[in-house]
Amino acid sequence: MACPEYYPTRCEMEIMQDQSGKMARFFMEDSTDFDLVELGPGDATKSWFLLRQLQKDRAAFTYYPIDISSNVIGWLENTLPETLPGIRMQGLNGEYLEKLQQVNTFPAKERSCCSWAPTS
Repeated sequence: MACPEYYPTRCEMEIMQDQSGKMARFFMEDSTDFDLVELGPGDATKSWFLLRQLQKDRAAFTYYPIDISSNVIGWLENTLPETLPGIRMQGLNGEYLEKLQQVNTFPAKERSCCSWAPTS
C-alpha cells in the first residue's frame, strides 16, 4: 500500500489530514464521551489525525483498535500513548465479529462507527 502507484492510500491520508476536524465534530455531536472502534487499524497512520483532533477537542473517548495481528495491537499499545499522551485505548486482538461483540459488553457509551462522509 506504500507503493507510489497505489493512490488510494494517499487519498485516504489527505482526507484524514484535511477532514479530521469535521469528523471529530460529527462524532461529538451527541456526546463527548464515546467509544471509537476501528477495524484493521494497521499502524494508525491515518487514524492518528482523527485521534489527535479528538484529544484537542477534549473528547473523552476510548479508542478500540481491533486487529487479527497481535503484533499490530502490541505496537499500537506501545506507540500511540507516546505520540498521543493521555489517550484512552484498549487494543483488541482477534476476529472482528468476536471483538465487536466483546466491545458491546463494555459499559454503555455512544459508539462511533465509520459511516461518516464529508459534505461540502
